[in-house]
Amino acid sequence: MSGDRLALDDGVLDLRVGVVERGDERVRLTTRELELLRYLVTRDGEPASREQLLIDVWEYAPGVESRTVDTTVKRLRRKLEVVATQPTHLVSVHGVGYRFVPAAAPVPSSAEPLAALPEDPDRFVGRAAELAAVAAALQSAARLVTLRGPGGVGTSRLARQVARLRADAGDAVIPVDLSCAATVDDVRSELGSSLGLQASAGDQELLEALAARVPALVLLDEVDGARDGLRRLLRSLVAGAPSATFLATGRQALELPFEAQIRLDPLPIDEAVELFRSRAGLGADADPEVLERLARALDGLPLALELAAARAAVLTPTEILARLDQRFRLLASRDRSGGRQRLVDTIRWAWEALDDEERATLAACSTFRGGFGLEAAEAVVGPLLPDAWVVDLVDALEARSLLHRRERDGRSRFSLLESVRTFAEQEAEPDLLASARREHQRWALTLGRKLEAATDGPGVRPAIAGLVAERANLRAAWERAPAGEERAQLAGVFGRLQERTGSARLGLEIVESTLAQAEGRTTLLRGDLIWTRGLLSYAVNRLDDAIEDAEQAQGIAREALAAGQEAGWQVLADAAGLRSELEADTGSSDRALTMVSEVLDELPESPTPWRLRLLMRRGLLLFHMGRLAEADEAIQELFVQARDIGYLLAEGDARRLQGSVALRRSRLDEAWDKTTAARQLFADAGEPVREATALQLMAVIRAFEDRFGEAAECQRAAVAIYRRLGRQQELPRALGNLARALLHAGLEAEAKTVAEDALAVSRSRGALRQELEARTLTGTVALVEGRLDDALAAYRRAIDEAHEASLPMLEATAQELVAITSLVRGDLDEAKATNDQAMEAYERVGDLLGLSHHLATGAAIAARQGDLEQADELLARARTTGPDRGRPKSWFRICGGFIALARGDEAGVAEAVDGPADNAFDRVVIRRLRELEAARDG
Repeated sequence: MSGDRLALDDGVLDLRVGVVERGDERVRLTTRELELLRYLVTRDGEPASREQLLIDVWEYAPGVESRTVDTTVKRLRRKLEVVATQPTHLVSVHGVGYRFVPAAAPVPSSAEPLAALPEDPDRFVGRAAELAAVAAALQSAARLVTLRGPGGVGTSRLARQVARLRADAGDAVIPVDLSCAATVDDVRSELGSSLGLQASAGDQELLEALAARVPALVLLDEVDGARDGLRRLLRSLVAGAPSATFLATGRQALELPFEAQIRLDPLPIDEAVELFRSRAGLGADADPEVLERLARALDGLPLALELAAARAAVLTPTEILARLDQRFRLLASRDRSGGRQRLVDTIRWAWEALDDEERATLAACSTFRGGFGLEAAEAVVGPLLPDAWVVDLVDALEARSLLHRRERDGRSRFSLLESVRTFAEQEAEPDLLASARREHQRWALTLGRKLEAATDGPGVRPAIAGLVAERANLRAAWERAPAGEERAQLAGVFGRLQERTGSARLGLEIVESTLAQAEGRTTLLRGDLIWTRGLLSYAVNRLDDAIEDAEQAQGIAREALAAGQEAGWQVLADAAGLRSELEADTGSSDRALTMVSEVLDELPESPTPWRLRLLMRRGLLLFHMGRLAEADEAIQELFVQARDIGYLLAEGDARRLQGSVALRRSRLDEAWDKTTAARQLFADAGEPVREATALQLMAVIRAFEDRFGEAAECQRAAVAIYRRLGRQQELPRALGNLARALLHAGLEAEAKTVAEDALAVSRSRGALRQELEARTLTGTVALVEGRLDDALAAYRRAIDEAHEASLPMLEATAQELVAITSLVRGDLDEAKATNDQAMEAYERVGDLLGLSHHLATGAAIAARQGDLEQADELLARARTTGPDRGRPKSWFRICGGFIALARGDEAGVAEAVDGPADNAFDRVVIRRLRELEAARDG
């Protein structure tokens, strides 16, 4: 029996090129499969024992036992036989071994056939940008383009798609499977087979065959095992076959001078979801949120997604998600030929190619979560491998696509696919992994302290960005840390980070869990944690718990100070600030101010971040209590000291408060400049909560300028920030201010809905000041709708409760609203009494903006009462007290209309009622003025 082409029952076996031909289908044989068949064919039907085959084909030593022959035969039968389990060609001889039996049919001739491009049964998904990048690279001067990426990322599939497009354009495409190649001879053999040459073809024959096919694209698939041999061969092929270009796939580049590298990353989430949907055969009713979570959990890795999709016959996407803690058992399936395909095998291949130091480095890097920088790698890996240079080791892992690098703000940041991280963690030596975790914990704590301290200085923006970037690392370090001081410190840093930039509830869970482990121990660190728990409780609306924690933390801080621990000052100040804020929210502004002032008097006078935070609280309390002169002094002290120590956030707080005071003193331009400067500083620092407070004040300023559309946009932006961060404590005021802007802009239905939401949220929190603000708003909605009795009831209740809570500014605002409503109703005595009380309050505190409004309202009331002399005097004072533009000016014009009506000045009334009505109050009062004019004319 001889010849290179042998008949099969349903095709031809070509031993020269190593393929099985069935019509247009061409099935490739591996090098070892081809060697086995050639050996059996030369025996002309005589059987060969397993031992003979191991010695002659595999070159094993005599006496070695192995299942390799049986495994290879089983694989070959799937390629040769019509029914693999009923072989007619690769036949078993009982008690001996195997022999080859060809079919008797004649064999058609073949002249140098090219290997066929393997077919992909499934639809190609996504990768439009990568396809374009490969096409552009192949059209450039590069002779070799290497697609590199982690195992399972889809380099081979993308390369085949590129090859098909080139074949469709008329190019000769030569696929070369190098997955089993290890030496340069293996590469020559595989390339020769693909070109239709004898397996023993030399370099010159390869070059001539390539030159005969113009243009040609040679697809070198899975080159990693034959990397060194391929590098040598490619130099001669590229030089000798100028019409050919080469497209290679593998985990790392070949690093040749004529090579262009394209790194293939996991799929974007939308394409990952589409791939899973397609392979799992899901319909439109599949939950997109679950699919997105699954795609993220699988790193967007195509192989992982396809293996997960293979489980869709028995598991829903939710059930697959729930089983990812067993990902390597889950992500395994049988392919169409019955072979086993496992994600773990692709990772193990790369792991086994590493040396000991590289494996240790990858295991140490598995301790990170959410990525890490080079300095972090040095901090964790360095102590484990003191004689190695970590930069080289990280570089080696990145080159093998086991680490992914991206650049952020001029610095490298690395990450591992979750499957790679899990594998490295499982395969690492236990002692080494334990040491790496201890080093990771030390690094995380040092970094957390450094970043948190930096948020009080000029480096606030990178510090906050760093805290956000390392959130996952801080949490992982806390989770793995044993009970003790370092765990508590990590919990405190993580909890405060969550309060500022993320989920307060998550931070609260971690702090509570840590405190429970040290129940009964009273230390300053515990006091710091208790204060942090109070801060987080306040954020999630557990007000009673927050007050209790603030009081307890203050007590622990005083005990520490009595014992000579100077660090107690910070805990004392921060706990006092929290407690005062809670007191003010629940209606005890006087007590809150006393508390802050007493602790400020106790604190050392040197400017420290915690002293400045208390100064800010004191200035804010004084402002809300209407003590503007004292507030101004506290704010100026805050501003100067913040500048002295470079505390940018405190400087921004000071600017925002200066803007509030300037607004109350009718200096609108100054108010805007101060507030926008504060907003920009907060935005640059990455402080969204503070930015939202500045946005709210900007909205109020625009509202006073009758620019209610802009005001509403500012308020919407603030509401969006608070909702995104779950900040229930600030949300009611933002909703209330948004409702006011909408109401004044004429969007009354939407304003009413938002106002009801604001009142409900403020009531659920038990925050009295915010509830009073919301209640006055519901009164204004009633006023606009013509429900005057309901409006008065809401305003009067707000007056009583604001008086009891020592909130004179709120009380005065409600009094003015009663005065306007009574003026509209015709209850002139009540209108005058309440307006006079409000005027006195605003004049006492120096709030010129509020005073100017009340003076104008008083002029309208006096005119209705027939006292035109007093009406003229009050309106003249209003014009000189308030700003020369915006809402006050339009209010002056309308109130002047009542004076014109009393004098019979039709032109003056017409000017008042025909001018712009830029807010809700204007519209209500103009409507009343027209009614009075009509009644007089009638």
